[in-house]
Amino acid sequence: QAYRDILMRFFDIDIIARGSAFMPFDTPFMDNVIRACCEQDMRSFFDERMPDGSIVHSFARRIAQNPLSGEIAIAVAVLSVADPDEGISYVDIARALASDYYSMFVVDLETDSYIEYRSVRDGQDVAVESHGDGFFEMAERRRGRVFEKDREAFSAAFDKDKIVRALDERGVYKLTYRLLEGDRPVYVSMKVTYLQSTRTKIIVGISDVDAEMRRREHLRRLGEERAALGRVLALSDGYLALYTVDPDSGAFVEFVSSDDYPSLGTPDEGFFERFADRTRDSLLEGEREAFAEGFGRERVLGAIGEHGSFSMHYGIMLGGAPRRVVLRVASFVGEERSWLLASVRTWVERGDAQGQPASGVTVVSGQGHPRP
Repeated sequence: QAYRDILMRFFDIDIIARGSAFMPFDTPFMDNVIRACCEQDMRSFFDERMPDGSIVHSFARRIAQNPLSGEIAIAVAVLSVADPDEGISYVDIARALASDYYSMFVVDLETDSYIEYRSVRDGQDVAVESHGDGFFEMAERRRGRVFEKDREAFSAAFDKDKIVRALDERGVYKLTYRLLEGDRPVYVSMKVTYLQSTRTKIIVGISDVDAEMRRREHLRRLGEERAALGRVLALSDGYLALYTVDPDSGAFVEFVSSDDYPSLGTPDEGFFERFADRTRDSLLEGEREAFAEGFGRERVLGAIGEHGSFSMHYGIMLGGAPRRVVLRVASFVGEERSWLLASVRTWVERGDAQGQPASGVTVVSGQGHPRP
């Protein structure tokens, strides 16, 4: 009877008059259910506002798929229907925020019950992910997803009393931390606000801020690296340029000590390609082919992995005069990962009577014994 009443009330379908419980019909509600079950997950909860303002709470599950025709069977159960005067639709609020947050929780502070929504279809809609009691205990149980070095700070900060106090004083509570996606830590931002003027409910939104945080970290490190490289060059003779390089992306920080030496320009990705292009323009005649064969990302990283460093001697025009220089690249560990340090300096260690080695490009894959 409930099934017949729902179809008649919202879709104007009379099962008894039709004589069949199955019939094709197309509505925005069913489109949403079918899309989520087919594209997002095998099963989903839904809160959907109907034309008369009622909220239908439903559960849908994909049952099977015909391997020949590709047709999919979905079972939809209507759990309850809230009348228009029963209050605000939290799913409408979550849907409005879906483009900014990939995960949202509506929490009742009096009972600690919650509904978890997730953003679907690239932030165009939401689906109910879970619901239950004991929101703050649930968050503590999920602490294992937090990056190990952030767990203690997360547990200390994500406290109900602290959150409520911050909301009362400032109207908003924010927390930035790292979650694990596989083995990779990803920065996320949590923002909490009151949902209603009664201050009995809050909405918790979690957004991905990894790109922004890493950009800020890159700018901070860029300034520190430039200052450090400048100090090294001030205390060293013969260095023309120093670089710190991300071996994965090729992002780099540069410090050049001479106006005559070609700069790579604005720090960006693609160190190996940009260094090769700028150096090629200043190479002495007859050395370009050998330089191209001896220098490259794979050649440099291979030598460092096997021997610990990469060195290369070649000649360039510097200040209108030919000069022999040596490029050396080695790895170091900083900020929990490996980086490359590259230096270009004039050749003064050995050579002919004028301190110049014989002409030509020479590649030296490391110095000393290979790494074990």
